[in-house]
Amino acid sequence: MSQTMKMQTPITQDQWRNLKAGDGFRDQHGRVWNVTRRDPGGNPDRLFAQCPGHREDRLDWNSNQILDEEWAIIMELNDPSVALV
Repeated sequence: MSQTMKMQTPITQDQWRNLKAGDGFRDQHGRVWNVTRRDPGGNPDRLFAQCPGHREDRLDWNSNQILDEEWAIIMELNDPSVALV
């Protein structure tokens, strides 16, 4: 994928590993991704998912997570009183 998709909210590694084909989750832009399949190589931290209008992408738990610290920054920036200059 050309840019790294991040989850809208962090999930645990166990939750990620329990996602199965048909399960959905939101990315940081609010788009819904649906799991299409698990990694055929057997990597429990890798799955494949697709968002409507996009092709199927390979996602890894450790690189597609929003960390708690990143989420706190995003929430601060979304506060209506914050202005970027």
